[in-house]
Amino acid sequence: PTDIFSLYSSATSFVVEEAVPKYKEEGLSDSDITECLRTLAYHNQLAHRRIFTSKNAVDWLQGKPSLITTWQKMLHHHDSPPLIKVLTAASATGEGGEYQFSHLSFQEYFFLETIRRSSEEGLPDGFKWETIDDKIEFFRDKFNDNITRLGGTIIGEKLFSQKYGSDLSFCKCFSNPDQTLRLCRVMSKPGHTIRKLTITGCSFDKASLELLGHGIGLKASKVETLDLH
Repeated sequence: PTDIFSLYSSATSFVVEEAVPKYKEEGLSDSDITECLRTLAYHNQLAHRRIFTSKNAVDWLQGKPSLITTWQKMLHHHDSPPLIKVLTAASATGEGGEYQFSHLSFQEYFFLETIRRSSEEGLPDGFKWETIDDKIEFFRDKFNDNITRLGGTIIGEKLFSQKYGSDLSFCKCFSNPDQTLRLCRVMSKPGHTIRKLTITGCSFDKASLELLGHGIGLKASKVETLDLH
């Protein structure tokens, strides 16, 4: 793998492919399982949750009946679904179950993969990114900290594309250096199309400045104007 995101891609694919034979009688494929897990992870991450319930799963999967069927078939097997930890088993009628991804980073990976797979027409349902306030809130949110570590390139390519603005101004919005650091992690990666970047009245630390300097220095960087103070 060339980066940590690719490592997670390989690791999750391996786990799912290893699990497929045990669902032979249920007729589930690796793509069925992966799409189901990706949908659950995206919505749970969006909701800022670690744990999700049987009802949450049905609500999130109901737009695609085949995914509900996949989820139910995995739950009816004597083993837990791949990459999922069963905290409380559901009743015979499928109610009352509680689940979580076996590690939060798997949920974060599938969330990013959903963003990566989004089309040119728009981002996944429920994801807010249209305004500068949406972007500020994303980087302020501690729940997104590892998202920026794991998927800086994807965020840059998909969320800092021409469609979502090449002239961005972050003014007096990051009072904590960790918030600025999340933005600078993304700026340190190739793929974004930002041409003018303004960060003023925000809290910086050495790590933020180093990452930002690295990103601006990349041959692929399109930044023409940088305003920091």
